[in-house]
Amino acid sequence: MYKMRKINSHFKLMALLFIIILYSCTTGSEYNRSELHRKTLEGKKTWSQEPLSETVFKRPDSEWWKGFHDKYLNNLIQDAVTGSLDIDIRLSHVKEAELSMSESKAPLFPNVNLSGNTSYFLQKTEKVDVSEPILNQNDLEDKIEDSVSTVEDSEYYNLGLNVNWEFDIWGKKKKNYLSMKASYEESKALYRGEYLRIISDVAKTYFDIRKNDKERSLNERLMKNSLEKLSIYQNQFAEGLINKWVVLRQQNEIKTLEKDLLNLERNRKMLENKMALLMGKHPGEFRVHNIDRNKPLQTIEIPSGLPSELLLGRPDVIAAEYRVKKAYYKIGESMAARLPSIMLTGQAGLASIALSKLLSQWTLGISPVLSLPVFDGGTKKKQVQISRLRAVIAEKEYKNTVLRAFEEVENSLSAIKSRTEQKAILENKLKTIEQIKKQTYAKFKTGVISIQPFLEIQRELLIAEQPLLEIQRMLIDDTITLCKALGGGW
Repeated sequence: MYKMRKINSHFKLMALLFIIILYSCTTGSEYNRSELHRKTLEGKKTWSQEPLSETVFKRPDSEWWKGFHDKYLNNLIQDAVTGSLDIDIRLSHVKEAELSMSESKAPLFPNVNLSGNTSYFLQKTEKVDVSEPILNQNDLEDKIEDSVSTVEDSEYYNLGLNVNWEFDIWGKKKKNYLSMKASYEESKALYRGEYLRIISDVAKTYFDIRKNDKERSLNERLMKNSLEKLSIYQNQFAEGLINKWVVLRQQNEIKTLEKDLLNLERNRKMLENKMALLMGKHPGEFRVHNIDRNKPLQTIEIPSGLPSELLLGRPDVIAAEYRVKKAYYKIGESMAARLPSIMLTGQAGLASIALSKLLSQWTLGISPVLSLPVFDGGTKKKQVQISRLRAVIAEKEYKNTVLRAFEEVENSLSAIKSRTEQKAILENKLKTIEQIKKQTYAKFKTGVISIQPFLEIQRELLIAEQPLLEIQRMLIDDTITLCKALGGGW
């Protein structure tokens, strides 16, 4: 008796040890978020370039475009967010992922099916009188001819309930649900990324239109200046003071300006069509109102001390992280598929030839089923290896996404710093030319010089405004790119 108890205790201990080993097999690969971030950032805390600003970093600004202080831009962005088909499509993907996540949770619960049927039968019988003996074949035939036919009807009722439930002992179904949840979170991050892209593209297109309008204003003033010079040259040529080629050269300059004005008009229409598409409207049917051309292009002041951890909040980085998370859940799911599964099957039924007596006859059965994978040609083992490899790939893709984010931020900061310095140089140059223009105009008013030198310096001033306008537009573009690269603000 003592030996039997000892054997039973050893058996229970071995069974418990076996279960622990099996469970440990399913939890061999766990996602570690802090470790992933540590490997990816690798001590990167600051940037090689810092913005030329005394503003200290405070907190992320999700509505960064309002820093331009342009109400018309704010309204355009609001309309684009509401009407963009790209954002709407991405939102539909989010809803689809949410439904898929809910669907993947269903296998965690029992599967119950109710079935019922009724049958109606007609049975025909022939009654032969056999009270008298049958002596020969003729007697038999006579009996059959004299037989009486009867038709009887009968009914049969059946009601059944089937229950199937696979116990999620090793967490296979839960891992599948968690992987689908990670896909759902990934879709939300991609939606945020599309939202940010649309806003950035609307802002860039809007400032392209504003730059285009300012260029048109410059060219119109250059045209006026050139026409005045042409009039002077024509008078001088008529008096024999200059050669004909001077007049022809000035006429060619005017034709070039006319061509540039036509190109600017065409470019504005193309930019408006691009804006219409971003806003989910028909190209050709949308117009951006003419804005005060004298209103300066104002950029956003970039604070210093931007932490590198801001990149972890970028939509594409978040989406890549959830892909890593999903890959690790898939490892656990594929490992659990190699372990035994237990299913409980239950049946309950009611059957009767009379509907009123249906509840009087019933059956009930419960069948536990143990399924143990024995041999599958190494399929499940290969699936585990594939899942592990996909997790490695997802981690590398995550790191690559972060590195690209670093590149975008570094390039934007470098460009902002360089163009800020270029802008200061061009502004100083413009101030110098403006001073010369004032002095030249004063000499013209006093009659010391003719109007021609004044028109020349005026033309030089207008030409000097063009590179400054280009630098201002590029500086705004770099600022928008930086906001987008930082995940929508700082």
